[in-house]
Amino acid sequence: MVRHAWIALVLVLALAASAPGALVIDNFIRSYENLTAHSLHLHDANTATALELANTIGGTRALESTMMGGYGEVQVRINHNALRDTLYFSADAGTWGIVTADYGTAADLNANLAVVGNAFRISVLFADWPATARIRVGSRVGNLLVYSHWSGTIPGGIVSSTDAIVPFSAFGGLASFADVDTIRFQLEGAVAGDYSIEEIAVAQTDVPEPATLGLLAVGGVLLLVRRRRANRA
Repeated sequence: MVRHAWIALVLVLALAASAPGALVIDNFIRSYENLTAHSLHLHDANTATALELANTIGGTRALESTMMGGYGEVQVRINHNALRDTLYFSADAGTWGIVTADYGTAADLNANLAVVGNAFRISVLFADWPATARIRVGSRVGNLLVYSHWSGTIPGGIVSSTDAIVPFSAFGGLASFADVDTIRFQLEGAVAGDYSIEEIAVAQTDVPEPATLGLLAVGGVLLLVRRRRANRA
């Protein structure tokens, strides 16, 4: 009986440790855009957009650079070099800028993200200052699109590749991660700073889901019970 309990616990641990491969939303490879939204007057809005074929989920990326206010410049471009390709975003001092990347602009991704993982992974190469990051996913319900949203802060002072993990459980809204039709990623900065994003992906985190934790607890209790009975015998 003790042997059987050990087998059950090992199976539960294996279930908790197993993780499917990541699904890349965008690794910013095989495309080039240099978007500049420039304004000389405070509070004047300016926007530059581009829709391009890219190595992304759905095969296209709609990239937008927006300047909401300030006297400087907002720059968005996809950098190419021998080491890696990145999404680069820069806002001048006192300038409020936003970069937006949309995937599935026709609401036709039909992606089951839940079968791949339980979190978004944002790989940040560098970030001079804190920036607000947002992710929105949308699901089609009949003729309507319903959304789930997350907003958080990417810390400043990042000088080497760092992953920001956003669990699906941190989202609020009605969209289903088992049937995602649109994905939007935004990065917003309001101070002088440079930001570079290497990759946006869906991955399985190392933290077991609540159901798995429950299985682990049951397995551990069963093992303790079997041991005590064996000792008494």
